[in-house]
Amino acid sequence: MPNEWKICGFQLMLFGSILRVRYKILQPLGSGGFGDTYLAEDLDLPEQPQCVVKRLKPQSNSPSVLN
Repeated sequence: MPNEWKICGFQLMLFGSILRVRYKILQPLGSGGFGDTYLAEDLDLPEQPQCVVKRLKPQSNSPSVLN
């Protein structure tokens, strides 16, 4: 399994990354106009079930939109 992925030129999250001390990224599922989708494990729940995490892409780089 690779440590990082690229889909359509976008750098995706690293395999094994843990988000918000809760979601462990297992693999990318896809990438589209609204963001990137990943298969993850929920480390807070019993038995650590798999779930889907979506990282949204901002439609604008303007600081007033991003803040």
